[in-house]
Amino acid sequence: MKRTIIFASVFLFLIFTATVADRGMISIVPVVRIGQPGQKAIVAWNGHEELIILSTDMRAESSTIVLEILLLPSNPTEVKSGDFESFEKLAELIR
Repeated sequence: MKRTIIFASVFLFLIFTATVADRGMISIVPVVRIGQPGQKAIVAWNGHEELIILSTDMRAESSTIVLEILLLPSNPTEVKSGDFESFEKLAELIR
């Protein structure tokens, strides 16, 4: 029991220190150096509802299994996979 509590505490500490308040990654197997050289986000607000489209560039020094964590300030009503086309269309509109 004590061993489980220690393991859980270390795991939670690693999660919270690795995420740094945005989408974070922890290399699981094998342990390799990973990084996020860039992030792009589109945030829209209509007065009642917020929409966030997030794209994160990820790099690893070799193949690995990664646990990704995204901390959100509230409970989202829906989470779904996006498309990079949203960023391309926004760039066209800005030009």
